[in-house]
Amino acid sequence: MPTPSPLFEHRTQPAVDGTRVVMRAAIPRERDGVTYSKQAFFLLPVELSERVKNSVNGAPGPAMVALMDWALAQLEARDQTLVVEEKAR
Repeated sequence: MPTPSPLFEHRTQPAVDGTRVVMRAAIPRERDGVTYSKQAFFLLPVELSERVKNSVNGAPGPAMVALMDWALAQLEARDQTLVVEEKAR
């Protein structure tokens, strides 16, 4: 079922060959003369980076943005909060 989002149209389907994200959208820098996006720098654990590279069909950077957008849309639609804690070693 599609989830409302200001950025992308989302839908899910059964996975094929380990692909988790099929990225068919771009993230424009400007839209109608208005700045639409900006760069963000953050630490990305090596293991997560590899998981993204190995599970995305398309550009990994925009796919990560799409994953963030999708996850936030899911939380908003369900009126839920994601609580993240450090994993015990």
